[in-house]
Order: sequence, then C-alpha cells, then structure tokens
Amino acid sequence: MPSPDSLQGLIAAHPLFTRSRLTSLYSDFRPLTRTNPDGYSANISAWLSLLTDAASHGFLPSSSSSTSPDTLALTVNASLISSLARDDVGRPLAIGAVISDSIKSKHLIPLSTFLQQPSSIYTTPNALLSLGSWVLSKLPLIGTLATPTSAPSTPSISEETINRLTTQYVLLPNLETCARSILTQFQAQHSGVVSQLWTYDSFLASFPNPCTNTTLSQTDASILLTYLSRDLPSLTLSPDRKVIKFAPPTSTSTPEAITQTDITIATLKTTIFQTNAFLNNLNAHSESLSKRIKAYLAKNNKPLALAALKTKKLVDGNISTRAANLNNLEALLFQIEEAADNISLIALLDSGAGALKQLTAQTGGVEKVEEVLERVREAGEDADEISRAVASGLEWVGEGVDEEEVEGELEGMMREQEEKERKVALLEYDRRVREAEEKARREAEELARRLERLEFEVGRGEGREEKERGQEKEKEVVS
Repeated sequence: MPSPDSLQGLIAAHPLFTRSRLTSLYSDFRPLTRTNPDGYSANISAWLSLLTDAASHGFLPSSSSSTSPDTLALTVNASLISSLARDDVGRPLAIGAVISDSIKSKHLIPLSTFLQQPSSIYTTPNALLSLGSWVLSKLPLIGTLATPTSAPSTPSISEETINRLTTQYVLLPNLETCARSILTQFQAQHSGVVSQLWTYDSFLASFPNPCTNTTLSQTDASILLTYLSRDLPSLTLSPDRKVIKFAPPTSTSTPEAITQTDITIATLKTTIFQTNAFLNNLNAHSESLSKRIKAYLAKNNKPLALAALKTKKLVDGNISTRAANLNNLEALLFQIEEAADNISLIALLDSGAGALKQLTAQTGGVEKVEEVLERVREAGEDADEISRAVASGLEWVGEGVDEEEVEGELEGMMREQEEKERKVALLEYDRRVREAEEKARREAEELARRLERLEFEVGRGEGREEKERGQEKEKEVVS
C-alpha cells in the first residue's frame, strides 16, 4: 500500500483515478478523439487534475536546484513518466496529448513564453496561444488525429521527445491560487509604507509557499513575482528583481516605480532581519557555553572552564555591540516609517483641501450665499401673505350656520354617548356580581363537603378509641 504522502498514494486516492479507469487512463487513448470524444476529454481532465494536485503537494520531480519542490511549474521529462508509472498498468502512454491539450486550454503555459511575454496573459490570449503552438511545432510529433468533425486536432508531443528533452510549463490553476494566498497574507500584515517593501531574500523568508508551507523554489518565486507584477498587477520589481514593492491593499492603480529610497528601506529591513537572526544564534551559543562551563567546573576542569568563560565573554560582548546596533537600526526604521506616514497624511490633507476649495467655489462665494438666502427669505414672506389671503377669503364659508343649533345637536350626541356607556357599565357590573355569587356558591359547597368528610373521620376515630377502652377493661376484669 503506497504512502498517502507520496505521488503513488495520491494516485491511489484520487477520485478520478479509480481502478476501473486506470487501464484507460494509462493507455494511448488518443484514438478516442474519433471514437469517443467525451471519454477523451474526461481522460485529459483527470490527468490535468492529478498533475495539478501532485504539483501543489510537491510530489512531482523538479528541475530546480532549490531544495524546495516546484509547485507552480510542471517539468515534463523521462523522470515525470517514471514517477507516474504503476506496477499494475505500467507507464502512461498519452502524457504528450495531456500536455498539448492543456496548452491549448491555457491551463499550461510554456515557462519561457510566460517569463518573456511583455504583456499580461489575460489580455493577449491569441499571442500566447500562437507562441504555445510554435513551441509544439518545434517538437517531434506522433501523427495528428482527426476530430469527429474531421478538423485537425492539437498535435501531441511524442513520448520519445519527452524522454529526450526536459520542458517546463506554468500550472496556471496553482499559480492563481498561490497568488491569492500571498496577497491575503500581505494584506493581513500591512501596516504602512515600510511593510510594502521587501528584498528578494526577505520576501522568500517571510512568504512561504502556501501549498507546502516551505520556502518558494527559485522557479516558483520567479513565476509568482512575474505574475504579481505583470498580470494582476499588485507589486513592482526593481530592474535587478532584488527589491519588491507591494501596492497598498486599497489601491486600484498600477504600483509606483521603485525609488532609491525604497531600495534603502528594503535593505534596512533586511539588515534588521539578519541582525536579529544572528543575535539569536549568538544567544544560543552563549547559553551553550554557560552549560559547558558548569560541566567543566563539575568535573573540576578549571583550564577548560576558563577557556570557555573567555569565549563566552567575547560572545557576550559581540551580543551587546550587535544589540546596540540593532536598536539604532530599528529606531531609524521607525523614524523613516513615521516620516513616510507623515508624507501620506500631508498628501491626503492637501487632496482634502483641494476638494474643499473646489466645493466652496461651486457655491459661488459668500455674496452668492447671501443672495440665495435673501431670495429664500422673500419667498417665505410671499408664501405667508398667500396663506393669510386664503384664510381671510374662506371666512365666509362659516357664515349662515346656526351656532346654537349646532351646539344643541352636539350636546344631544354627547348625552346619547354617555347613556350608552352607562348601560354598558351596568351590564358589566351585573356580570361581575353573578360571577362572584357563583364563585361563592361553589366555595360554600366545597367547604360543606370538606366538613362532612372531617366529621366522618372524627366519628370513626372516637369509635375506635371507645372500643379500645372496653377491651382494656375486659382484660382488667379477667386478670
């Protein structure tokens, strides 16, 4: 049983590589383009899924000299075919077709094409496809197979070419996933201008590969930085690619070019990082010397203890010097960050002042405001006059109405309403009296029943006591 943490274990557990499908997947299934196009597409998709997953786990052979595996690049050569071989079904015979179709669908991009392309892979698909086709045209091919519509299909890379050459391709699905994770990590730790700047080495140390949680390989780092700077874009690279500048998380514009100040800040950050690491090593060395000194003294070996103590003194002195230097570097970096924040604040205030001035200008100045307010006052006075005129003009509407007749009718309606309310109150009172009488009757009946039960219980008790006294008297007479 293969280990689950291996390529063979991944193949055995992959949902698309079931035992019933292994024979078809490992065969030369290219004729299926004529006889079963859906089956051909399913096999291509299954192999692309497996290769993508295997690369993200770091299970595939890499051409990189780095100790970390390539997860964003697929290296196609004899080693790849050998690593995919199984005892039960042998070597895969249609990997060339998988590579060719994946290039056509743009899931795979030739590495050299990807790195050298000047514009985004998302904006020039035709150019990218033509370059991929050119790459394929330069490789020896197995005969091109006709599609069901008799149109020529994408030519397949021959197994002989795979065994003879080593070619690399960018795995676009893995690259997009990795880029999103890196940007999410950057946004989580962003705290200002200084946090946007990194040297290449500090970037590798601070942003591990999200797929394997190891340091990015040289190939993966080159692919990722090219993608983030050209295709998203979310960062800028210095011409020598040794300094990286992220765009602010809220920015929607192209990142600014790297200046000499940016290079200085990034270098200062890296120096602080390296000094911290060196201090940790010196502290560990000093602690180790302290333990050795105690061990020598326990064995009464004073010469070695003295030598170790002298070395410890030198190490401790070095620690003090480097700690002081580190404090100065960190203070300088803090001041730089504060100055950068002040520049951003001043730029924001300047922008706000300009916006405020523009809005103020749109009001027309103080004279324009006073003129508008005067017109508002005049319009209000005109409205008041109109209201008074309308009110005085409607006074005649109430003339001709007998006020006494109206008041008498209103009083009659009020008396009628009071009589209705009185009757309702009386009916409510009668209902409550009947309910109270009924409740009292039920309580009296319940009390009578309880008294009867009590008298019965008392009578039974007295009879029992009389009988017991008679029995005692009989006993006395007998005795």
